[in-house]
Amino acid sequence: MNEEQLKQNHPETYNSIFNAGVSAGTKAEAERVGVWMDYADTNLDEVRAGIISGKSITEDVIQFYADVDSKLKSLGTVN
Repeated sequence: MNEEQLKQNHPETYNSIFNAGVSAGTKAEAERVGVWMDYADTNLDEVRAGIISGKSITEDVIQFYADVDSKLKSLGTVN
């Protein structure tokens, strides 16, 4: 059975599966963007580019932003 057959023959099942996928995708995207946004005060332009890229933030980037954020806080330029 392919997708179209499932949709035609079992619309409730198809819709249930489809809606579950939409919910999971929406949640995953919100989490991905949220992690990027944690560093918006550090470098908004780079964070914006990271979000637009569609990629998840890497551990290396997280560590870099954490280091920069720590230095900026010690200088009193970031809350």
